[in-house]
Amino acid sequence: MGSVDGQWVPQGGVLPPTLFILLMNDLVSELPKGVQSALYADDLILWCSDEYATTANNRIQTALNMVVTWAEQWFVTINREKTTGRLFTLSPKTQSVRLIVDDTPLKMKDQQTYLGVTFDKRMTWKQHITSAEDEQTSTVKKTLTMSMFEDEYPSDSWVRVYTDGSATNATTKGGAGIYIKYPYGDQQSEAIPTGIHCSNYKAEEEALIHAAHSNKNKVDNTTQILTDALSVLQALTNDKLPQLEQALYTIKSLTTVLQWIPSHCGV
Repeated sequence: MGSVDGQWVPQGGVLPPTLFILLMNDLVSELPKGVQSALYADDLILWCSDEYATTANNRIQTALNMVVTWAEQWFVTINREKTTGRLFTLSPKTQSVRLIVDDTPLKMKDQQTYLGVTFDKRMTWKQHITSAEDEQTSTVKKTLTMSMFEDEYPSDSWVRVYTDGSATNATTKGGAGIYIKYPYGDQQSEAIPTGIHCSNYKAEEEALIHAAHSNKNKVDNTTQILTDALSVLQALTNDKLPQLEQALYTIKSLTTVLQWIPSHCGV
């Protein structure tokens, strides 16, 4: 159960969202002339378009005053931390607006995001396009990577060992982690401290060493060890990491493959 100022509703049920929409409809239908709205779940957005910023400011302020009055009447709490505003304009002149919610000045943000769409102050859509491109790139990387895994190292016959390591500010309080997924469905995860004075590079190396030790006695397995630390793999290829090389030699599985994967793409 959850409550808003003592008004109890079942949390997680199917009826409360419908009741909330019905409740909000009264507010939306009474907004002042020129102010438009969009409502998704409990997120309400108000906007007004006008030739003059002062006119738009006054109309939105009137609408905000109505929202505050309505909230008090129906015991609804407004999240003032998440309530923000923005003047969108192509005018080169410096213009400012001031909006108040229940005696609290509204925060003004250069960018607003609503339902995944980012609106910048000049409505150029540059930030939204950049974010969409980054998201699409990550999705493509993940899809191609996982497809390659299944083609080359099928999950029904290979042990997959995911490794990662990092340090605070890349220099201190290092830590490493491994996540092992076995063909028969079992999973295993471990976290390892790698030292007070430790770089990201060293933490990545320690993660691979620990992964090797965790799999050294699994004789009948074919093992794929994954890392996004390309520099560590390059150093290993050039015989510059004897401790890691020794740990890998102790693995008794039928086949062991070290595989680089792209970082920050959800793999």
